[in-house]
Amino acid sequence: MPMTSDFVQEKVVDILKGFNAQTWIVDPLARAFVGSGDENSNSDMGTFLDTLDVIKYEAGVDNLIVAAHTGRASESGIERARGASRFDDWADVRWILTRNDEGQRFLKAHGRDVDMEQHVLSYDDQNRQLTVEKAITRTDQTIENIMNQIVEIVQLNPGITTGDLKKRLGKSTEYREKAYKYVVDAGKIVAKQVGNTSTKQHYDPSHPFAIDAKLA
Repeated sequence: MPMTSDFVQEKVVDILKGFNAQTWIVDPLARAFVGSGDENSNSDMGTFLDTLDVIKYEAGVDNLIVAAHTGRASESGIERARGASRFDDWADVRWILTRNDEGQRFLKAHGRDVDMEQHVLSYDDQNRQLTVEKAITRTDQTIENIMNQIVEIVQLNPGITTGDLKKRLGKSTEYREKAYKYVVDAGKIVAKQVGNTSTKQHYDPSHPFAIDAKLA
């Protein structure tokens, strides 16, 4: 039942009016678009979006929210909805909900009179509620996660060498070296040189061995 058909438009308007709806949520875009053409065509997508605007106006709806999935290969900071680019250009405000490899969720929004930087969210499994925690990018949050992991490993394994530390961190990432440098520079761990090699041993600053490391 294509949304662009007159019959469907009339039915949707009647339903929205019947509920005196103030907010209409179309979720997801891909399902609602079925039968309305090629989702990669800006022309077809434009016609579909114009139809949504007409229905919203005729039904007296104040807010229209359309949920769309991004492409699987979307990169952090340049997320775009799957399909025609016309969709991203159409919205008054784009609210972008993403998730990193650790399962942490992030929200940012920008558009007409809206400019909210990326925030990390906490998720409550019991009531399925998301709560805004702090402003931080996905990249910085990933680095912070690795920093915390480094500190924990060193606390549990005083004297651990650089090689063993990196093995425990898992596979190499572009953020691992940054996280290691930040942790050392911030004094969260102490790195003590071993002989004339590049190998270092690492300690928690509160650990007795760390006193000797600082004096070395």
